[in-house]
Amino acid sequence: MAVAGRVLHLGRLLEAQADECLKALELSYTELDLLATLRRSGAPYRLSPTDLRRSVLLTSGAMTACLNRLQRRGLLRREADPGEWPLAAGGADAARPATGGARHRAAL
Repeated sequence: MAVAGRVLHLGRLLEAQADECLKALELSYTELDLLATLRRSGAPYRLSPTDLRRSVLLTSGAMTACLNRLQRRGLLRREADPGEWPLAAGGADAARPATGGARHRAAL
């Protein structure tokens, strides 16, 4: 148990350091992780919020907040997914990087 605690603590320290380094790019570690996940998905760089959430390991509320922040800043575009039945009032959607590619490359 002590080893697992140390690993988790180290992860939090690394994430805090990454957040500090990413401040100049106006990105958080989580936002970079989300943009990187979209890039790794390959063309057309499009994933559903559920698929993103599973990869980035966020709660649905945290994923929605992160997607909204990136969309407000023009780094992400949310589009209706024509292949999905609209299950909620807003319908199913997918996320795709807008201009986030350049900022993502700079962050790496």
